[in-house]
Amino acid sequence: MQQYLAEFKRFLYRELIPVTKGTIILNIAVFLVTLFTPIVGVQAEGWLWLNPLNVLGYPWTILTYALVNDLLSVIFGALWLWLVGAGLERMWGSTRYGWFLVMVTGVTGLAMAIIGFWLKVAVPVFGIWLPLVGVTWAWARLDPHRELLFWGIVPVKARWLAWIHTVLVFATYARIHILFGIAGIIGIFLANLNWGKGRRSTRGVGDNSKRLRRSRLRVIK
Repeated sequence: MQQYLAEFKRFLYRELIPVTKGTIILNIAVFLVTLFTPIVGVQAEGWLWLNPLNVLGYPWTILTYALVNDLLSVIFGALWLWLVGAGLERMWGSTRYGWFLVMVTGVTGLAMAIIGFWLKVAVPVFGIWLPLVGVTWAWARLDPHRELLFWGIVPVKARWLAWIHTVLVFATYARIHILFGIAGIIGIFLANLNWGKGRRSTRGVGDNSKRLRRSRLRVIK
């Protein structure tokens, strides 16, 4: 058992992105549970997704809503998190990036809960794409002129990808109420704070560098 745990830990830290890998694995695991165990899955979704009118009884759903996804969200959300999250984690370090990911998830969930509770709307809030708005903006600020191939064909700069993501999420929830749309993209404000300005995290990068040096020493031995 210890050997498997050691192998899993090495897998997480292999590219110095343990938080990104762990988040993706957790999302996939929750999806598989809800897919292959229907009864348990329905109960799990009820315990994990965010219902603004029940948030006082289920306060943890302010964070866990991001773990409830359908198949397309799991696939494309995981791919997008791998792209933008891995870039942030390598730049900031795992500790700083991990806290940012938790905060952007929690702030977005809290904003959705407050608006829904105020409007008395029991709309289910779930999906990794909501916190990914803030993550995408923070990533785009590192190098806004970086070009990526959208759908593998059209070259698009990082800053425009951030805007596209924002518009899609806003439009999805603004159909319910414009305040929901605003709450869904509130993670942008976190991404524009000091820690989201693309400055390299000395502490985090140092931690990751130490892990890399230790792994190289093990290989040499």
